[in-house]
Amino acid sequence: MNVSVVRSVDKADAWLVPFQDGELRVGLPGPLAEAAKLALKTPLKADGKDIRVMTLPVEGRLAHLALFSVPGWGSPKDSRRVFLAFAGALRQCRRLKAASLAVMLDNAPSLLDGDIAGKLFEIPALVDYRFRKYKKDGDESPHFESAAFVTAREGLSSLLAEAEACAGATLAARDLVNEPACFLTPQDFSRRALEMAAPFGSSVEARVYGLQEIRELGMDCFLAVAKGARSATPPTLTALRYRGGGDKPVIALIGKGICYDSGGYSIKTSAGMKTMFDDMGGGAAVVAAFCAAVRMKLPLNVTAVVAACENKISEDSYVPGDILRTLSGRTVEMLNSDAEGRLALADSLTYAIRHEGADILVDIATLTGAAKTAVGNRTAPVMSGDEGLMEAIRRAAELSCEKVWPLDCDEELRQNLDSENADLRNSVAGNPAGAGTILGGLFIREFAEGKPWLHIDMAPVAY
Repeated sequence: MNVSVVRSVDKADAWLVPFQDGELRVGLPGPLAEAAKLALKTPLKADGKDIRVMTLPVEGRLAHLALFSVPGWGSPKDSRRVFLAFAGALRQCRRLKAASLAVMLDNAPSLLDGDIAGKLFEIPALVDYRFRKYKKDGDESPHFESAAFVTAREGLSSLLAEAEACAGATLAARDLVNEPACFLTPQDFSRRALEMAAPFGSSVEARVYGLQEIRELGMDCFLAVAKGARSATPPTLTALRYRGGGDKPVIALIGKGICYDSGGYSIKTSAGMKTMFDDMGGGAAVVAAFCAAVRMKLPLNVTAVVAACENKISEDSYVPGDILRTLSGRTVEMLNSDAEGRLALADSLTYAIRHEGADILVDIATLTGAAKTAVGNRTAPVMSGDEGLMEAIRRAAELSCEKVWPLDCDEELRQNLDSENADLRNSVAGNPAGAGTILGGLFIREFAEGKPWLHIDMAPVAY
């Protein structure tokens, strides 16, 4: 899809006009302008959901006119409401099979004065996305071919380039998450990660560790999770390095990479298993974010780390009650094999610190079902004991039109991770304490070795 910023456009299948005050400021082809004025006799509701679509003949062809309201500015939530309003209007145009779009940005000029401006350029690609790879006839649904954002404002090329990088990375992550486990084994994940990083050449150092190398590293806790997988799908550890920040700290992005999660001997219900190929969503997110950072040549030092495996059942699987030794040297009493992500992440954090020189740790994982119960399916809970990182994630969420909710690293709950038989336990039988999401985060924090650490539980928003 070609996304551009232009001063004017002559033809389009669909013309999108955002409003903030009910006034038509921009020029439209004659019939569309008259239709817009007529439609505006009934004021648009300022809720971002009032989308009025008309189809009219313009110069011998049918064109669609989409009028919609966008909220004014006043709070951090406004950027997300604007984003959703634009996305809703574009979805309408997609249903109408519009191939070319003209977005009349100057009709709501304040949009270009806020942080939302660059994010708007991502929306056509995000709305247009469909995963139809395994349909016999491919994706026959309508697609956008071009989207022209029409404005007299200059100097938006850098925002457009950033939007292309971020949208491209988002779609790559979506493709990975949507791949079923039969087509995305741990080896496939590592191969795809290398393919995503390949265009950046020498800017990226990449290493994929196989089973024997992981064993030699001493990542026994991670390997315990992988023991139930088929011999044809052994685990991998992928590390991607970018050093564009000179002597700045090394930021490690650490993603959960469970390519399929049956729950092991703490088996899930059949209804809960059908989408568990998405349990590597954290891994997809960090590889995609890493590639976006390199593409934009950000002045940062970043390492992406993903320990990938399958959590399945076999005669070799670990079982509740096993004592596992982690790369850090600490031991874990494994009481729930469906709390496997934190075990893989424990060794991943230690690897990032000891072998990649990580100074700042950010992990993202489809970690707990409790997260969705806590915050719903539109928000990701986040945890950190570092106020600077918490402020950074709040700001990042605002800029990206995402929603996060901070959870306290409640020290009174920490004792629930104590074990009489090992240094820690990975789960609490019956969980009388509740707070499953917080306990999961507290377990991972145990392996941060006192370094600044941020945890994102993306389970509610994996799709």
